[in-house]
Amino acid sequence: MSSVSQVPPSRTRLAWFIALIVGIASFAWFAYDRKLELFALDESSYIAQARAFDLLIDGRLNDISWLEAAALDQPPLFKYLVGLSLRIGGYPREGRDAAMDWQKRFNFRAVGDEDYFFVNSDNLNAARWPAIILGTIGCVVLFWLGVLLRDIRTGTLAAFLLAINPLYRQQTRHALNDVPCEALLLASAALALWAWRKRLFDRFLPTIWAWLVGGLLGGLAVLAKLTGLIILIHLAAWSALALLLTSTPVKKRGTVVIGAIVFASTLAFTVLLGNPTLTAHPPGPLTPEMQAVADKGPIGRGWEMVQFRMRISALQQKFYPLYALSSLPQKLAITARQGFGRFSPFGPAHSNLPKIYDWSQDRAVLLWLPWVAIGAFIAAKQGRDQKRNQQPPMAWAILLAWAITLICVVGYLPMAWDRYLLSIQPWNSLLAALVVVVPLDILISKFRRPKPVEDA
Repeated sequence: MSSVSQVPPSRTRLAWFIALIVGIASFAWFAYDRKLELFALDESSYIAQARAFDLLIDGRLNDISWLEAAALDQPPLFKYLVGLSLRIGGYPREGRDAAMDWQKRFNFRAVGDEDYFFVNSDNLNAARWPAIILGTIGCVVLFWLGVLLRDIRTGTLAAFLLAINPLYRQQTRHALNDVPCEALLLASAALALWAWRKRLFDRFLPTIWAWLVGGLLGGLAVLAKLTGLIILIHLAAWSALALLLTSTPVKKRGTVVIGAIVFASTLAFTVLLGNPTLTAHPPGPLTPEMQAVADKGPIGRGWEMVQFRMRISALQQKFYPLYALSSLPQKLAITARQGFGRFSPFGPAHSNLPKIYDWSQDRAVLLWLPWVAIGAFIAAKQGRDQKRNQQPPMAWAILLAWAITLICVVGYLPMAWDRYLLSIQPWNSLLAALVVVVPLDILISKFRRPKPVEDA
């Protein structure tokens, strides 16, 4: 695989053109008929908390709202985006009490038939635009990751497989933070991998900007959803891989580690700057619970957010035992059957969630799971060949990201709910694209191979 500096200018221009086409096609695909997407309860949570955008632009960074349960429940980035979208559309944002009311009615008890107050078709449609835009960006970024992995064809096919994935399309058309987090995480990973390759295998080029921007995007992913922290695990794995490439000069491997430190530091600074829950000091009076949070520093408050989400997950398992997953075999079964079955590109357009195990929805696992597994094998072989040829083992880096994401999903997975399986879909699409492109290249090379000249 050639380095980017060796790609002909015409091929680079073609890649940018196809990226544009991928973006336009993805946006049209996600935005078309978006109003028909069924309402999801958690969408009302972000509409209830859209006031966070007003607090941000008004400079009210020490408002008492930043220490309430609604602020601890989820990081604020997607709340900002929903608030901005509602403001552009001319829709009012709910007051402080709405966020707390939502928590009491929906997070701290089982949900029955409820009146989802403050949600209507107009403000819901407006609130969905940020996810649609970021979902489109996610497809474009996956295209570039495919180019890094192998070539333009790999990127195009991977983006197509992700766009038609029923789970990704559904979540992109919901006012939820899952797709925004995933898109920002992919963008962060793409820049980190580009810088990783440049520092290790190309002649000197300035990559500090890529580490900085990648760290910024990684921080935004964490500000969208705490699961964005997985980018730091990816970064650690890629740094370790760089250190193990003993044929590469020590100085180059060292600069990768330095770049990773710059990346992580930028991510931490972005999270600290973007989430007032970590720094707010309201004048009071505060409840004992809020005072306990206020007495902690940024790290302690961040850990409090993690613990809050863990408590909510435990409550969800109690309230909805039908979906609760408590053992590793259960988590593996759901990940395999749903993550590689009903939520594969070949799964049903709309899943029937109450049916946890349903062969009519999950049978695509027979096709998609071995397809992705073969892609993982091809990536392992391609990475070996790249290393032997003194080229960047980008396939190994992508394979590591896929494996880490899969392990984290299986290890965490508290409920058999669709959105928990979203994170594995982009990496599955990348590996699956290799299964098409690599055999095609082998077939083409055989036809192009010159025939031996026979002796007269």
